[in-house]
Amino acid sequence: MGQIGLAFVNPAPLTKPNHVVNFAKRCEEMGLHSLWTIDRIAYDNLEPLTLLASAAAVTQKLRLGTSVLLGNTRHPSHLAKIIATIDFISNGRVTLGIGFGSRESDYKAVEIPFEKRGSRAVEQIQLIKRLWTEENVTHKGQFFQVENLTVGPRPI
Repeated sequence: MGQIGLAFVNPAPLTKPNHVVNFAKRCEEMGLHSLWTIDRIAYDNLEPLTLLASAAAVTQKLRLGTSVLLGNTRHPSHLAKIIATIDFISNGRVTLGIGFGSRESDYKAVEIPFEKRGSRAVEQIQLIKRLWTEENVTHKGQFFQVENLTVGPRPI
């Protein structure tokens, strides 16, 4: 049997403070598999990782995912820590969907070049995987550099 999840579409002007937790609780009560959210920077919506953290706090079984996260609008070290923290507090219920984005305005909003976003995302994913599995990571790439970095918690 297939699994059903719902996306929390959240234009902020129409969203009320209790909508996120009520939606998450209701999804779990209905026996749904997952709750998903989108990512935009230059748009009036809720920040997706904060949204998932609040959903994690009020649910026990519901998978939580990004569909999709504009990962490379954030530094991989910081993103690795945020995702691992949400995964930790949710007891391993996070699914990370990463995309490159198609709107230059999202990149301009955080002063990151729109060009080479695909290559940047590939390097970012490689670095995040290392940060989640290795100690004392040193990475000197085209877009990101870290030296002797260990982050925690580890994703479950």
